[in-house]
Amino acid sequence: MAAISGAPFSSSFLHYRSPPLPKYYCTTWRSRTSFFCARAIGEASVSADYSEAKRLIDEVLRKGKEEEEESAVAAAASSVANSAVSWALYCDKESQRLLAESVEKLCASSQDAGPFLSSENALGVWDVFYAPHISRISKSVGVNINPLRYILSPSGFVSNVQYMSPFGDGWLSAAGDFVVRDNQTVEVLFDSFWWDIGRDSLQPDPKGQGSVLRTMVNVMGKGAFIQSLSAYPVHFADEDIVVFEFTPLKTKIAARKTGNHT
Repeated sequence: MAAISGAPFSSSFLHYRSPPLPKYYCTTWRSRTSFFCARAIGEASVSADYSEAKRLIDEVLRKGKEEEEESAVAAAASSVANSAVSWALYCDKESQRLLAESVEKLCASSQDAGPFLSSENALGVWDVFYAPHISRISKSVGVNINPLRYILSPSGFVSNVQYMSPFGDGWLSAAGDFVVRDNQTVEVLFDSFWWDIGRDSLQPDPKGQGSVLRTMVNVMGKGAFIQSLSAYPVHFADEDIVVFEFTPLKTKIAARKTGNHT
């Protein structure tokens, strides 16, 4: 015991230095540390872009809604179905630019949308606020669309589109089912189509029954429906916003959840 506690052992112990680590080990450790740091910084950057994108979308939609509520035109539009966000399809150029940039940032987040789309949280009323191709086409023929609405429920999928034109107002609707094919693709399978004339005339799915006109519209809708174009890649989806792609024109469509299914 004396030898263990004596000066010779203590001196050598206090002055002991471990041998240097091999150079390759240090290099590997630094590389791994750099990799994880870069990954953490990248994830933080994506998260910041995601949050900023949603903030800008909220700001544009909130500002536009306030202006709409103050306008005399909005006061005259008494339809209870008017969307809180579909007015943005025709917003000013600066707002369009902000929405376009924000939508692209959400798409860049590379989010796995499948789990959300397959959950009950996806059910509800979704109103479209960004669809450049629809905005361009409708404006070119003097038509205003508001709302452009999708309703997801346990019983299926319904699309309601209210149009306002110099020749009259009305609703074009379709119903069917939706299937989440994989984590990034939704397929919509419409099997019922109907047309309601008049701004406040929207009716539930007649399932092809009713007047001769309803029957004709349903037959024509089924004839025009192309199943190969009914698959939509989903680039982003959470409890507030969904962004998917209309593949024939390579354009994005973004919708906000505005209500729950009944």
